[in-house]
Amino acid sequence: MTIRRIAAVYAMLVGAAMIGLWTALLLTGEVPELETNPLEIGYHLVAEFLTGIALVVSGAGLWRGRRWAERVFTVALGMLLYTVINSAGYYADLGEGAMVGVFTGLTALTVMLVWTSVTRPALFDVTEAESRVEMSAERAD
Repeated sequence: MTIRRIAAVYAMLVGAAMIGLWTALLLTGEVPELETNPLEIGYHLVAEFLTGIALVVSGAGLWRGRRWAERVFTVALGMLLYTVINSAGYYADLGEGAMVGVFTGLTALTVMLVWTSVTRPALFDVTEAESRVEMSAERAD
């Protein structure tokens, strides 16, 4: 599997997990900050959902060999990097070491992908031939 495909899977899984987790928390009333700090959490939720959407869209684009996806992916990773660092701090404040570990691991993976996408962008490139094959396959469907 290529680095582009691995990155695509990572982006789609993490993005879907973010959207799913926040949706579940909101639907079950598990976001007490809605009562105590509604503006702060409101802005935070917008940032989290936009990050999740950017990850899913860029991951799908990378998987399908879209030329635009590499740039969107790099932006989405930047968004994710902020949120995983911020989340680690949130859980550290609560004394939840396991969650700090999860977000620290996500931070390390995200940093590796950011570094790779910036220093070795050719690994994420979609060749013109791949792009034509993808477009042809879509037209056939």
